[in-house]
Amino acid sequence: MNTRIFNASSTDFVVSSVPSISAVSGNGLSLIVAGSNKVARLNFTLGFLMTEVSLPAVGSSVVIDGAYQFENSSYALAGNGGYFEYYNSIGTLITSSSTGVTEDLYDLDFFDRSTGVLVGANGIYLRTKDQVLDANGYITSTSWMQQYGVTNVSVDPYDVSTNTDVHLYSIAFTNATEGIYGGEYQSGFVHYTVPTHCFVRKFTDSYGRYTARFFYDKLGRLVVSQNSRQYNASAPNTPRKFSYTLYDALGRVVEVGEKSENSASVAHFKSVFGTNVSNYFNPSVIDDDSLQLWIEGDGFLYLFQFSGFVCV
Repeated sequence: MNTRIFNASSTDFVVSSVPSISAVSGNGLSLIVAGSNKVARLNFTLGFLMTEVSLPAVGSSVVIDGAYQFENSSYALAGNGGYFEYYNSIGTLITSSSTGVTEDLYDLDFFDRSTGVLVGANGIYLRTKDQVLDANGYITSTSWMQQYGVTNVSVDPYDVSTNTDVHLYSIAFTNATEGIYGGEYQSGFVHYTVPTHCFVRKFTDSYGRYTARFFYDKLGRLVVSQNSRQYNASAPNTPRKFSYTLYDALGRVVEVGEKSENSASVAHFKSVFGTNVSNYFNPSVIDDDSLQLWIEGDGFLYLFQFSGFVCV
């Protein structure tokens, strides 16, 4: 957003200390407003008036694109060239941890006082790791880990072939392990002759929380699972493993096995989601035919059990 004026509840506010606004974040008590390398806070008062407090500017070469304000009014900033810094409520630097990337970072969100994600150009998705917290549970320092697979677009249905085709401009958690990110992508899929399209995806990121995940078909039967050993079976960008179960027409288990993820030219696990339930399309439910195609893909398959039934 490239303006000095923004609107809230039909009231316009002029932010004199931030000439070009590109990031806004609120905590119910105030707003952090940032742009270029300038930062300010707008404090709410009675009658929905605001008082502006100018905060210290960041480095002159920084272009701020994202901001997040915590409940205690401390705030984090993200920007060009992999920039991330975290400040206390009066603008004193707490941590300036290296993100390990050079891509521009456009947005950030924290589910709680210590668990956060940065997103940016070229499909960059970074999450907090090895955080050090103060007595109240707020970050005093953190490392960043690039999550591979969260933005894996090699088999995207709209022919998004690589992460460099995607730029993530926004992210929001919906709960502790799920959220939505959005941006734009370039692809060979032509829609109204425009090569740049909106990119909005639901994501699941449960790193370090659970030892296994379970997936069910439209009848509530367990069809796929993945434990931490299978998830971490190989290095980033190489096939992970899954356990699967197949049933016959009477609902009896007929096959149980383990398979590796398919190659980039064959449907990946994420392609199995989306089917009609009670005449409505549900993007979170596994489709039987898509599941079968995924299992029959070129990923290595190890069969544990095949059951046969004898008719008498």
